[in-house]
Amino acid sequence: MSYQARIHDLTTGEFLLACRVEAADLHNAESNAIYHAARALTCNPQDMDVRHLHECAKRPEASAPGQLRW
Repeated sequence: MSYQARIHDLTTGEFLLACRVEAADLHNAESNAIYHAARALTCNPQDMDVRHLHECAKRPEASAPGQLRW
């Protein structure tokens, strides 16, 4: 599943990064988001907090040309 995460500084609450991560569940998504942010910003992951995390909506599958969807 795909998740959207917003990472903030744990002490100041300052917004650091928004990212999309792939994970099997919310717990793994949070860990992946912090890992991604720590690598991108070269910060200590223990100084980061995921404040907003939600599953991204799945896009509807496209119909093949000439087929109707009911």
